[in-house]
Amino acid sequence: MALKSPKQLIKGALADLSMGNFELFLDELLDREEEPRVKRNQVEDKNIIVVTNVLVSKFTETGALAVVVELLRKIDCHKEAKQLEKEIGEQSPNRGSSDTVRPSARAEGGCTGDEFDLK
Repeated sequence: MALKSPKQLIKGALADLSMGNFELFLDELLDREEEPRVKRNQVEDKNIIVVTNVLVSKFTETGALAVVVELLRKIDCHKEAKQLEKEIGEQSPNRGSSDTVRPSARAEGGCTGDEFDLK
């Protein structure tokens, strides 16, 4: 299995969301109170590739992965968050537990809907 970059992992996780859940994800991203903050014009009406690049530039690759997992859980996409955490772990098997994204204590369910098209 070829290793995926953090950007590839983020794009994959966001591509698995329905359009409605992608919009919820963006809304939660814009509502984050922690710094650094993402500006509306950076992500509004943008595609997954642009949003991924904004996430990585704002939070660094490792930080962006944690933010994506956090926001997926906030919008009740627990299945997608768990899958992303699994993929993160598979990409860095030698990393210590303090370097991995923390799982949420919430129940695990999945988002439903059509896949979001990258085009």
